[in-house]
Amino acid sequence: MKKNSTLLMVLLAALMSFSFTSCEEDEAIARTLEGTWEGRINAYTRTYNGSSYSPSRVTVTFYKHDNYWSTGDGYWMETYDRDYWGRGSYFRSRITWNVTGGDINIRFIDDGDRFIKINDYRLNEDRFVGYFPDGRDDVEFTLYHVSSPNWGAYSTWGWDGYYYGNEAQLDTEETK
Repeated sequence: MKKNSTLLMVLLAALMSFSFTSCEEDEAIARTLEGTWEGRINAYTRTYNGSSYSPSRVTVTFYKHDNYWSTGDGYWMETYDRDYWGRGSYFRSRITWNVTGGDINIRFIDDGDRFIKINDYRLNEDRFVGYFPDGRDDVEFTLYHVSSPNWGAYSTWGWDGYYYGNEAQLDTEETK
């Protein structure tokens, strides 16, 4: 009996380590997503008054709800080329998003609660590339990180007499 309970405890510990690893991975993805991304979406069209349009630029802003969670809200904006009269058009929607099991789930609040799931992607601090299904086709996207509210790299702050910033970047009397 003691052997069975020891085996059960080992299996439970192994199972728990997998669940924590998944949460940590989701949080790391969410931290990397935080900020504004701009780029292109290919093979994606919207229909308006019987005509189909593809966006010339897409801007997506991800705001994280909390430093320890993998959810947030933000904005999605698609800009379309100008028409014959020089008028540009755009689509924009508020979004909510979360990362679960490595999948990025985005809900478009102002587009009839449309939902996309991105699970085929590559993401680093500079580029976000991948695909998401849209009806019968997969939509390819390439986005570049243009700004970020993530100040996590600034762990030590200080004043050098001229400006306030990361102490590691400030000249001090000791380093001169």
